[in-house]
Amino acid sequence: MIKNKQETNEETIYDKLMPAGQYISNENPAQPSNSQDIKLVNVMEDLVLSRLDSTLERFNCCKCSKCKKDIAAIALNRLAPRYTIMKENNTEKRKTAEDEYGANVISAIIQAILIVKESPRH
Repeated sequence: MIKNKQETNEETIYDKLMPAGQYISNENPAQPSNSQDIKLVNVMEDLVLSRLDSTLERFNCCKCSKCKKDIAAIALNRLAPRYTIMKENNTEKRKTAEDEYGANVISAIIQAILIVKESPRH
């Protein structure tokens, strides 16, 4: 699917605002890195972002990018951060996190949707 320029710019801005899983540079650059694609990840941020659209579909509210970001920010502020180190394609850790924190994430997203729905910032 081809993205238009506005969608691409919004994604770039979003990545800068919410840098989930940015690579961390090796502390000792002289030492060879054998940790291919290992990232520092806030599991809660990944879960909120992955479940946001599907949860929004169940509510009659604005789904613009500004409201989505507000909802994500409010939900993430209600959840304790859970940072972990994982390989980019580690589905086992992601599945474990979904099982452990999924209900809390959905609850925080729903509460955030209700807040933003009541008083959107546009």
